Amino acid sequence: MTMVTWDVSAGDWATGDAELVARRVLDKVKPGSIVLLHDGIDGNIGADRTVILQALPLILDGLRQRGLKPVRLDELLGVPGYLENC
Repeated sequence: MTMVTWDVSAGDWATGDAELVARRVLDKVKPGSIVLLHDGIDGNIGADRTVILQALPLILDGLRQRGLKPVRLDELLGVPGYLENC
């Protein structure tokens, strides 16, 4: 296994403003960046993550305009995505 962290945090857990979330990502992202987005709050699967759903199209469009393409972590790192016996 490979431990990774992120270099771009959207702060999506602290705002309901999708444009702000997208701007935070797009202001800091660069080739090879790992972006932190939350799909839940502290394991609360019922948490309202509408802001992420609204911000994602803005983020993806902004990445495309910068010539950047989102990839899976295993692709970025050039390592297998799963252990051999999984």
